[in-house]
Amino acid sequence: MKYFKTGMLFILLLSNAMPLLFSAEENKNVGGVLSHGVVFNIAKDRKIEKIGGIYEPEGIDKYVERKVNELSERMAKFEAQLDQTNSKLDLILKQLAASSSVTTTTPTARDTASK
Repeated sequence: MKYFKTGMLFILLLSNAMPLLFSAEENKNVGGVLSHGVVFNIAKDRKIEKIGGIYEPEGIDKYVERKVNELSERMAKFEAQLDQTNSKLDLILKQLAASSSVTTTTPTARDTASK
């Protein structure tokens, strides 16, 4: 009788533990960032900081500020490229205008024939 109660208790505990094991396997696929043995449910590009001896994700204000600064740098690069492209385009337009003014000032065969 003693073994029967122990066996039933073991089966009962095992049956209650099985859903926990399967849910732990499912949670591995959810995502997050594993850092220092802890899974943080944050974006992959968000940094982990040690504050007061405790590892925690960087504050949302720092994260957003870093992202805005990155975007500002990229926009500045694009603006510089756009300025270079505009200056090259202006130079090409000036060359076209100069070459077209040279060709329009020289008489063509039609102009000499009509005179």
